[in-house]
Amino acid sequence: MATRKRILSRDPICIVCLRTQPLARRRLSTEVDHIVPLSKGGSGDDGNLQGICEEHHKAKTAADGDRPGSSRRAARRVAHQALVLAELILLQLLMTFPFVLTEFP
Repeated sequence: MATRKRILSRDPICIVCLRTQPLARRRLSTEVDHIVPLSKGGSGDDGNLQGICEEHHKAKTAADGDRPGSSRRAARRVAHQALVLAELILLQLLMTFPFVLTEFP
C-alpha cells in the first residue's frame, strides 16, 4: 500500500483537530505531514508521518519554514477527501440500516 494512502487510512481525522477542536469542528485529514520535517532531519518512516487537514498543514509548514505542497498534491487531497467522505457516509448508512446486508444474499 502506498505511504499516503496508508497514513490517511490510519489517521482519517486531522491529528491536530483531534487535539484542539471540538467534535463538530474536526476536519478530515487530506495531507500527510512529516512531524519532524525532512529539512530538519526527519525521516519518511510511518512513525514520523501524520494525517492532518490542509489548514493545519499550511500553518505548520509556514512555522517550519518549508515550502507548501504542489497543486498536483492538492488535487489528490480533494479526491481523497471525497473518497473518505463517501466511505463515512456508506458506513453510517450500513450502521443505520443493517438489514441491507442481510436481505440480499
